[in-house]
Amino acid sequence: VRYIWDYTGQSRNFIRTMKYKALIKLVYLSTSEIIKYWSNLFVESDFDLIIPMPANYLRHKQRGFNQSLIIAKYLIKYTKLKNIKIADVLRASVKRRAQADLSINARIKNMKSGFTCIKPTKIINKNVLLIDDVITTGSSIKSAIDCLSANGARKVDVLSLAVSPAFYRNRHRLFSSL
Repeated sequence: VRYIWDYTGQSRNFIRTMKYKALIKLVYLSTSEIIKYWSNLFVESDFDLIIPMPANYLRHKQRGFNQSLIIAKYLIKYTKLKNIKIADVLRASVKRRAQADLSINARIKNMKSGFTCIKPTKIINKNVLLIDDVITTGSSIKSAIDCLSANGARKVDVLSLAVSPAFYRNRHRLFSSL
């Protein structure tokens, strides 16, 4: 998991404003920060595909955009990833509640088998960059990684704007190999 900010203080306020006040300008601003640090985040980038995390359906409808998809498009345009395709292959497998409103235990339960791969042939034997805006407990990312791996992805790297301290405190519950 690579990221540019800790999800605390000002960065937390910035991301929450971006997401919940639907300020698309802030998505572009934050992505420009990722681009600034790209070579430090990924010394070698052997990605075949970029997969943005799907947004919660209701939040996406309210917001009018999926910030992870915008980040992916912007990265392709302004980094060495110009020949990489975005693959829209993940879907929420069941109607689930938005993660932001749930406790850590409820998030883990909410995301068990939380995604379905709708186009598995696109990811077989591919190196994937999975993009999410913020990782709080890691339950969404874990579910997405499990889904992609089970459907044949060779390797899954994760890029996020920010990671919360809760992820590091609780990652052992999700990722026994870390």
